[in-house]
Amino acid sequence: MEQTFEQAITRGILERFQEKLNDNLDVDTAITGAGAATPDRQMSEFRKDFDWKKQFELALDPERARKRREASESSDEEYCSMCGKLCALRTNRGDNY
Repeated sequence: MEQTFEQAITRGILERFQEKLNDNLDVDTAITGAGAATPDRQMSEFRKDFDWKKQFELALDPERARKRREASESSDEEYCSMCGKLCALRTNRGDNY
């Protein structure tokens, strides 16, 4: 069965994701010192800080992530499209809407 271009891209992303998971499991089990940061821990910090530029840089498919962000209803806002104005991170920071 022949794959479409989109299927091939998706498969490539999934394979990269699997490799990333395996790498992180190896790294996480080897980390013993404080301050060590895996890409997943870094991404968590970038999300918490709403640092979209760094999130895109660390994404498995940065171009696709940027396009989805630009196409979302909240593209002009600090928050993402998942929670919108109900964002728990903003609420915890004390942001008012």
